[in-house]
Amino acid sequence: MLTNSVVDFCITRFTRPTPSLSLACTSVVFFFIACAYANRSTPNQSSSDLQGDWSTYKYVLLPINLQEHWSFVEIQNCTDGSKLYYHIDSVQGGHDSKHIFAVLDWANTVLAARSVTGTAYSYETKPRQSNPVDCGIYMLHYVYKIKTHIDNHKPASIMWQIEALTKGGFKVSKISQARNSLQHQLAKIVEYGTSSSIYIYRI
Repeated sequence: MLTNSVVDFCITRFTRPTPSLSLACTSVVFFFIACAYANRSTPNQSSSDLQGDWSTYKYVLLPINLQEHWSFVEIQNCTDGSKLYYHIDSVQGGHDSKHIFAVLDWANTVLAARSVTGTAYSYETKPRQSNPVDCGIYMLHYVYKIKTHIDNHKPASIMWQIEALTKGGFKVSKISQARNSLQHQLAKIVEYGTSSSIYIYRI
């Protein structure tokens, strides 16, 4: 399983924010709000302190690491102030979508100082992962795939494309190539301090 540090490096290095359109956050963002939700404490940081003002982006992608498993949520900020949540998981029943949506509703309510209830949807990738360790590889692949689609096409809503975007040919052979590429690039960084594009983002 990928560590938070590896995931955050990949997110920061290969998914740059697109002003007013899309932002892929690092793993600390959901971790922070989930901890605050568990204690029902008011966050002492605003969303802008965490990683930019979410309200300025139409789409926000949040990696989620809970119980040694990765998934992610894509949040759509609608023009009328409402929100749509799309939870993407590579394992059936891997994460409790209802809990994740409750955390997001609570966080958005606190940060916006008004009641926020998002309309929520859950999707499983097809094909799903076939072992207990590749969830991070799946998550990074689909975060990049969906963000790239958003940046290229600037959809008014992702609702009609999201199911198709979570399907495809990301199968065992490509997952193995992505994993090997990631390991190779991280080794190069340790040795030389440089990196090129990781294969996971070119599939």
